[in-house]
Amino acid sequence: MPRGRRNAPRAVPPSTGPGGWFGATPAPTVGRQVGPAEVSLRQTGMNYTWQGQVVIQAFNEVLQRGFEQLSGVAQDYWNNEEWTKERHPYMTGNERNMGFFVVSTSGGGTVQLEVGSEASYAIFEEFGTSVRPGHYPIRNTLDRVAYRFSDVIRAAARAEGMI
Repeated sequence: MPRGRRNAPRAVPPSTGPGGWFGATPAPTVGRQVGPAEVSLRQTGMNYTWQGQVVIQAFNEVLQRGFEQLSGVAQDYWNNEEWTKERHPYMTGNERNMGFFVVSTSGGGTVQLEVGSEASYAIFEEFGTSVRPGHYPIRNTLDRVAYRFSDVIRAAARAEGMI
C-alpha cells in the first residue's frame, strides 16, 4: 500500500442499494439528496449527512402497515378460532360479533392495536366471576398477535425494501 493512503477512507457499498441508509453513496450521486442521506463532495473529502427523520418516518409507515395486518390476524383468530362451541359452550355470539380491532397512531409516532369487545359482559367473560372462571378471549387473541408480531413486521419491512 502506498505511503499516505493507509488511513484513506474506503468506499462502503450501501446495504440497501445505491443511496442506501447505511453506507457511502457512489460518485454519480454526489452532491444530491439520495434517500435519507445528503452527500456532497468537498476538496478535503466527502460530507455525509444522515436524514434520521426520513428513516424514522419510513419505519413508522412500516409499523402502521404491519399493525393493520396484525389487526386482520386478530380478527381472524377472534372470529374463527377463539369463539367456538368447544371453547365457549354457552356463547350466543354477541361478544364475538361486538369485537373490535382498531389500529391507531399518536402524535409521537406510537402505533397501537386495540382489541376488545363492546359487549357489556365482556369483562366477566375475560376475568370470570366468583362462581365461574374467566375464559380469556381477549388475552388469547393478543397472545396470537404477539406470536405473529415479528413475522408480520418483518414481511412489511421486506415489502418496502428495508431488509
